[in-house]
Amino acid sequence: MIDIRNFMVDVGWKGILKNKGLEISELLKKAGLPNDLLSRQRLALNIEEYFLMWQALEKIIDTPCGALILGKDVPFEFFTPPMIAAFYSPNLNVCMERLNQYKKLTGPSSLNIYENEDKTIVELECLHTKTPLPSFLVVTNFVFFVDLIRRATKKEIKPILVETQIPLKGKAYIDFFGVIPKKGEINRIAFSKTDAQHPFLTENAPMLQFFKSDLQQRLAELSRDESYTTRVHRALLELLPTRKIFITNVADKLGISKRSLQRYLSKESTNFQIELNQIREGLARHYLINMNMSSSEISFLIGFDDPGSFIRAFRLWTGKTPQELRQENK
Repeated sequence: MIDIRNFMVDVGWKGILKNKGLEISELLKKAGLPNDLLSRQRLALNIEEYFLMWQALEKIIDTPCGALILGKDVPFEFFTPPMIAAFYSPNLNVCMERLNQYKKLTGPSSLNIYENEDKTIVELECLHTKTPLPSFLVVTNFVFFVDLIRRATKKEIKPILVETQIPLKGKAYIDFFGVIPKKGEINRIAFSKTDAQHPFLTENAPMLQFFKSDLQQRLAELSRDESYTTRVHRALLELLPTRKIFITNVADKLGISKRSLQRYLSKESTNFQIELNQIREGLARHYLINMNMSSSEISFLIGFDDPGSFIRAFRLWTGKTPQELRQENK
């Protein structure tokens, strides 16, 4: 369930709508939700209701390339702590990692971030369900990402790829992104390695520390109702770049003992090794199908000591070698 404040307050759309002369009551009416919604102490929305809010938002704006209205030129006074944490990053790569870390504070979506030798790819997907994200939500996020990066670098950064599950129409999107958006199976945006590493002129570590405790507290509150399987997955994804992916590392990150973590996972009919294998297999499949990486590179990225161990494990998971899977998906 999603707190309505994550939509109207944390994301900042309440202030943005007001700035654009749009009425909150009109949004609620079009979404089929009660008009007194925002005056209640707390209201939990399910994913379907959350998506209805985005669809209503698109109808209210009712203009070609409407996502540019919400995602572009957001006044800094409407920036929320997650946005500010991203803005104060040293570069695009860290910015996206921080946005991903706090993304679930603003709704049921997450970022998958992949870096290789020539680009950084950011995929936007729905959490907890296979339901496609509303296209208006996707495009608004992509517009915001690009606009935020341009402000932070003072440079006209242009993505090298914009791909959405529902095709984008409108010359204004082409003019803004600087690239023709494509239709694809995944909602993703990519930047060149040079642009991804370009320094942010807005980097501010002291200010980030000021917001960090509040953000961590919000995440902790949000995690109380999450399954331990979900929390382990997130911890593993964060720890993989450090190669510290043992159960003790994950337990430390979650603030519990190794024994407690084993007990919680057992209650959810799983164990640490099963979940680690699932994360590794998912990432390996993605790298093999979508990236031009060798088995050695993939082996290192998902925490194996040598390619041979990775290939043997992959065959156990899938019944195929990495090369066979890649050939099948060409």
